[in-house]
Amino acid sequence: MNLIKTKLGKRVRKELIFPASISEDLAYICGFMAGDGSIYTRMSKHDYIIKCVGDPKKEREFYHQTIGPLFKELFNLDVSIKVQDCGETYGFVVYSKELLTYLTENIGLPCGKKYDSLRIPPIIQNNKQLLNWKLHTL
Repeated sequence: MNLIKTKLGKRVRKELIFPASISEDLAYICGFMAGDGSIYTRMSKHDYIIKCVGDPKKEREFYHQTIGPLFKELFNLDVSIKVQDCGETYGFVVYSKELLTYLTENIGLPCGKKYDSLRIPPIIQNNKQLLNWKLHTL
């Protein structure tokens, strides 16, 4: 179970789900996270953070029509998409140790500064069907 703050500041229990196998949608989210996402911890506050933000002028529709629904479908997570970083970005922040652990340990996405460690996760790279799908979409 994961605790997520609602807009009213109340805490509600929300059961996350995690895909048992890689899919095109999950591979898409991984690619998206490589660009617009960040995964990090603030151990002094025991925060486990997944942050996805983009251009507030160009990406609102994309976040609402594509990214938000994918997070709901893949993880049973309703993300609160809104202006972030004092109006500089648009997207969402999720505080979840379980989701962070899944994305880093099960999928292979980097935690912290990603620039030196960002690679195609082996779970995707070793999937011939996903690699063929990628080639057909180029």
